[in-house]
Amino acid sequence: MNKTILAAASIFALCAATAAEAQRAPAPPRPPSNSPGNGAPPVALHGVPITTEQAEKVLEAAKAEARRRGTYDTEAIAIVEPTGELVLFWRGTQAQYSAFEWVIGKARTSARFQRTTKLLADELLGGSLHPLAYPGAMVAGAGGVPIVVDGKLIGGIGTTGGFDQIVADVGVAALNK
Repeated sequence: MNKTILAAASIFALCAATAAEAQRAPAPPRPPSNSPGNGAPPVALHGVPITTEQAEKVLEAAKAEARRRGTYDTEAIAIVEPTGELVLFWRGTQAQYSAFEWVIGKARTSARFQRTTKLLADELLGGSLHPLAYPGAMVAGAGGVPIVVDGKLIGGIGTTGGFDQIVADVGVAALNK
């Protein structure tokens, strides 16, 4: 008799817990990281890849900003086309040797995934694992910015050495003046 009562009580408790769980409203779905509501820019159309002349203009503006902020000698800057292939690279005399791969990775990530690498880093720091689901190599950290002109993605820039995000933003802004 005790076993029957215990079994009935267990079944009742399980049914009550299942019913309570079923009544709980599901959490609203999280918008994907490319959603404008997530702080990310809308996905841009691809344009003609950045030219050498455009890349030089971006580089010179970024170098000038680094010089203004006192990080010129430690700065490294890479500019890529939308596929992530290198167009231009520059390294200050005191930049770390690892900066070569680091800035190319930032530039590639920003061009291929069409968002800043800072946004990806912020998502990871906020607990989202969504950026880890992206295929291929990804670099998360400030300093990678897609280069968008007239609403079309033409490349990406990656910087490191100090004030990474600001230096990259100033470089991109040089094409949109």
